[in-house]
Amino acid sequence: MQMDEPSSGRRKKADKAKDKRGKPTSKHVRQYEDLIAKKKR
Repeated sequence: MQMDEPSSGRRKKADKAKDKRGKPTSKHVRQYEDLIAKKKR
């Protein structure tokens, strides 16, 4: 159980980070693509 607890805690943190990133991803991706397009031009 001792070894299981930290791993589950890390999984929960990773899931939360994914949730936070997943929502604004589309907007960030668009901004990132715009920056790349401007740099290429």
